[in-house]
Formats: sequence, structure tokens, C-alpha cells
Amino acid sequence: MAPNGQSEELDQGKVEPRAIRLTFSYEGKNVKLLSQQKVSMLPPPSDTLKYNKKSTGFWYEIHDSSGLPIFRRVVHNPIQQAVEVRSDDRDRPLTWQEVKKASGQFVLMIPDLDKAAHLVLFSSPLEIKRSSQPAKPMAQFPLGKPRNRKGAK
Repeated sequence: MAPNGQSEELDQGKVEPRAIRLTFSYEGKNVKLLSQQKVSMLPPPSDTLKYNKKSTGFWYEIHDSSGLPIFRRVVHNPIQQAVEVRSDDRDRPLTWQEVKKASGQFVLMIPDLDKAAHLVLFSSPLEIKRSSQPAKPMAQFPLGKPRNRKGAK
């Protein structure tokens, strides 16, 4: 192991880490993939691929061409549908208020996997009153054709 925590091979430049930076835009619940950019950096690690069907929150998965997940990352929901605002209530000086026309951009990093076919975004309902309900797929994006490199399984 190299002093910086990377493997000796990475440290010596023999193996270059591969990641893809995905940039998205959103308006309300509609999400669009704006760009895919390969970058030379260590990708984020995967969380467990198994999860409870009643799980809440936001995560993204990479699926292979048969639709099986090969990567899963749980993150804070980047689609801002509510903001914290001051209230006149002394007991609760801060409260959440839904944004009427939510829009913005966000970036997700994924590993550049040979068998990656699709990226699937999962989210609990974006409305404050329903945000504790189980997450469901909200959008899917192609990641290009799976690459069958020599020696890849």
C-alpha cells in the first residue's frame, strides 16, 4: 500500500482509476441527463446492492444490460423540492416550505464499469408530506453500450 492509501499500482500509474461525471438538470420531477464526462479519479465506492423494498431516500444504481444492479450509491437527494425557512412560531423557528417551481442541476460520480448499461435514479416522493414513503425508480438513462473488452466477464 502506498503512503497515500492507494494501491501501489495506482500510485505508480500502472492502473488509472476510471470514473464518469454525470451532469443532470431538473424541473420539478423531470430529470434530464445533460452530459457524461470520463475523468481520471477514484470513483465513489458502492453501497450494498441489497436493500429493503420499503427503503426511503435517494440513491442511484448502475444496471448491466440484463437489468441487474452492479453498483448502488445512497446520497442526499440532490433534487431540492423544499427549503428551510424562518417561521413566526417561537417553538418552531424553522419550518420546511415546498418550492413551487423547483429547478436546478446536480452532478453524480459513477465508476466506469465495463458492463454498465443504464443508470437508474431512485427517490422517495419529492413532496414533503410523502417523503417518508418508499423510494421507487424515478428516471433511467442509457450509459452507452456495454463494452466487451478482451478478458472482461
